[in-house]
Amino acid sequence: MDLKVTKQAVTINEVVLETTLEQSLECDIVLADYYPDILRILKCEICPKIIQTSVNGDRLVIDGFVNVMVYYLSDNSQIRCCEHKITLNKSCDLKTSAENPVIIVRPRVDYANCRAVNQRRLDVRGAISLFVKVTAPREEQFMENAEGGGVQLRRRTFDATDLVGYVSRQFSIQEELELSPGKPPISSIIRCELCANTTDCKVITGKIVAKGELMIHTLYAAEEDPRPQVMENTIPISQILDMPGVDEDCQCDVRFEPISWDMQPQPDIDGETRVIDGDITLCATAKAYRKNTVAAICDAYSTTHEIKPSLSPITMMQLSGVISEKSMVKATLDLDEELSVIVDLWSRLEIISCKPGEGCVVVSARLSVSLFAMNAQNEPIYLERSSDISENISQQNVPESPVCELDASVISNAFTLSSRNLEVRCDVKFMGCVYDMMKQQLLTDIEVAGEKEKNGDDSALTIYYADESEDIWDIAKRFNTSVQAVMEENGLEDERVRRRGMILIPILD
Repeated sequence: MDLKVTKQAVTINEVVLETTLEQSLECDIVLADYYPDILRILKCEICPKIIQTSVNGDRLVIDGFVNVMVYYLSDNSQIRCCEHKITLNKSCDLKTSAENPVIIVRPRVDYANCRAVNQRRLDVRGAISLFVKVTAPREEQFMENAEGGGVQLRRRTFDATDLVGYVSRQFSIQEELELSPGKPPISSIIRCELCANTTDCKVITGKIVAKGELMIHTLYAAEEDPRPQVMENTIPISQILDMPGVDEDCQCDVRFEPISWDMQPQPDIDGETRVIDGDITLCATAKAYRKNTVAAICDAYSTTHEIKPSLSPITMMQLSGVISEKSMVKATLDLDEELSVIVDLWSRLEIISCKPGEGCVVVSARLSVSLFAMNAQNEPIYLERSSDISENISQQNVPESPVCELDASVISNAFTLSSRNLEVRCDVKFMGCVYDMMKQQLLTDIEVAGEKEKNGDDSALTIYYADESEDIWDIAKRFNTSVQAVMEENGLEDERVRRRGMILIPILD
């Protein structure tokens, strides 16, 4: 039997690692001379940041730091903050080596505790978890065609999505941030929070042009006012990212993330401390996807010889869409005591799960709200509350079991305080992608089981009673004929029987 087989290379994105790494944290902090003494600790907050990831052979290396911020009341009952950085180094083995990997690391804080050993010394304990996912492209050979020996091929086309590229680049900006007129001069910075929002993304051949804005929220201790003050600044940012292969047909997920920042109060030309010199490092990341159609062979038989087809499983991505959507998240929180004023408020949104909805993705998340306030006795206090929320994110063609790689960033907060209730309104940006992982069995090869031909049928025509929705392929394979011959003999247009009845089976010579 003369059989000619041709093959094609299909690129798939293989998951080479998906795990959670845990890291405990311990540090002993001694206050610098310029910090006032500790009267009472208000809150210990830890913030992990990933600086760099790399793969060396079959080993993943993660480098970063954990920023420890301890908010406390000083001996004159003022809110102060002590900061300390802990180096983060973590590594783990991959199940196989990976070339051109896409590495996603999402840190999460498990807990943070702090106690004052004395008025100048702090003992901090905590733990973080790192969700790690590493994917890498891999080529597999599948059958494209086979000719000779009466071979019949069952071809299938299906929609798939290729990851065209992934790029990550850090960049720095230096800015002078000025206080608004009427604001008192700065004594010291209590806390500074940065959030980046992607506002525009354009693709030209081989490049992605990304624009956004960096929002800086600063709480500072004033020189002439016992109550802390809030300072808001917005800075435009942009980057041009090189990505070979990207073009206008691609869908892109582009993000900016603040990595580190150093904010130093400085005097202005009048000698008043009304300027903050900001040295900020950000990371711009981009993923580009392209939808395509894959033609492959999922079954084969010969009308003349016994053959052995070799099947191999393949899992491919089907992108539903890239999400970049703003949403207003609202929550009403109960307070244990009456507050005279809220000094500062910030929040985090942690995504718990995603499920398909009608024309949307239903996101279940937990909103955590933190605040500094003055109580009825005009004493500074710290409070935190949480609320479970559900948001519908617009997205068409959501699969039954979607894979959602979504992140949520709180861009701004607003609130209304009434009696012992607090209504919080958070402007949240959801970014990421929703896709399905499609599993198929495809032919990699076929071989002839022997040179002996199949026993032929002496009859010229066979009558077969088919069931409704029975596959013509299965019928033709059973009787060693071709799908085309059965369809032509019976005047069929579909490859499935529409209703139960008699089918004529022609026998091939």
